[in-house]
Amino acid sequence: MRGPPIHVAPRLREGAGLVELLVAIVLVCLIASIAIPQYLEMRRKALRAEPAAVLRTIGVAEQAWFVAQGSWVAAAPNPIPPVDGWPRDFDRAREDWRPLGWYPEGQVRCSYSTTLLDRGRHVRADALCDLDHDGNVLLLRYQVPSADAPGELVDVYPERY
Repeated sequence: MRGPPIHVAPRLREGAGLVELLVAIVLVCLIASIAIPQYLEMRRKALRAEPAAVLRTIGVAEQAWFVAQGSWVAAAPNPIPPVDGWPRDFDRAREDWRPLGWYPEGQVRCSYSTTLLDRGRHVRADALCDLDHDGNVLLLRYQVPSADAPGELVDVYPERY
């Protein structure tokens, strides 16, 4: 008497074939073509966020000083240019920045300054940056029209970033 028949499973192929490999490569390339530009755009926006936030804070500090003292504060570039996009320490020992009572937390990628306009009636804060190390400079300005009016952020070279 014989036992039940033994079924042998068909032999599976080892590895992937050329078609499967090409499909996988096409899918990876398709995903990369969508993801990489999105990543670069988000990185650009993140790098631009620092100078915009710092300039607004400097503008608020200028307005507070004006309300308290009746004058604006002019401060030379800090850290000293040239800017290259690498984080640097803000020089807290500088006397021209001391009246504002404001210093950034940590390092900064831009050089910041404040300039008196219209014989001291107005002030603006500037940020000079090369955020992506390509030699193109970003110049953002925050113009403070008066002590009680909101400032305006102006991109001097909008096509560069």
